[in-house]
Amino acid sequence: MKINNNKLVLLFFIIIIAIFSLFLTNNNKNNNDLKIVFKSDKTSFILTNYTDIYPHGAIGSNELPTQINIIKDNKEQTLISLENNQVFETNRIISQDIVGDNAPELLLTISDQKLGAANIIYSEQGEELARSDYIGERFKWRHLLGVIHNQNKQKFLIDVVTPHITGELTLYKVEENKIVPVDSIKGYASHRYGSINLQQAKIEEVDDIEIITLPVFDGEIKQIKVVDEKLIKIN
Repeated sequence: MKINNNKLVLLFFIIIIAIFSLFLTNNNKNNNDLKIVFKSDKTSFILTNYTDIYPHGAIGSNELPTQINIIKDNKEQTLISLENNQVFETNRIISQDIVGDNAPELLLTISDQKLGAANIIYSEQGEELARSDYIGERFKWRHLLGVIHNQNKQKFLIDVVTPHITGELTLYKVEENKIVPVDSIKGYASHRYGSINLQQAKIEEVDDIEIITLPVFDGEIKQIKVVDEKLIKIN
């Protein structure tokens, strides 16, 4: 059977697209370009020890990390290791000060096989400082966006709860060892299911006020600011 040149070219492009798609969703455990936080004192933190015990696939892989290692002076050791039924459902470690001690903390999302996702805060020494409630249902995710401050420089944690379903933008403050919700607005997408890109929403400072820009489900882009302890729509 003869195959003309057009069909060969089409077949070639189909193969290339398939290979490229596999590359984008590759579960390569050594692909750490999105999983390392470099520190100025030659210390870095890395997500490791991947497992498929929680095959959600929301962030592009069914294999998720269960451990944070610290690398200092060219030596690597385990800093944090989760329980057997939990994973870090993220491909990045957010390093920001949220507790107000002028030192960055490690901010992540963890997910439990039965209870779904929660936000968690660790010190750089590996001590758990605070944790939110779990969503309460398996495969329900929180898209952790980071730290945002209001006009008085009061700091809050912000995420989008179930960003692929109802998309509830939620503001939290840290009280002792708890991450407590203080306000929320529904209808924000913030992330495309299966994408490794967790930075589709952005927090930027404009005229000394931090503004979060993120999409809503109809495709529009919306901006939100924090006034006192409230999320206020700008447009």
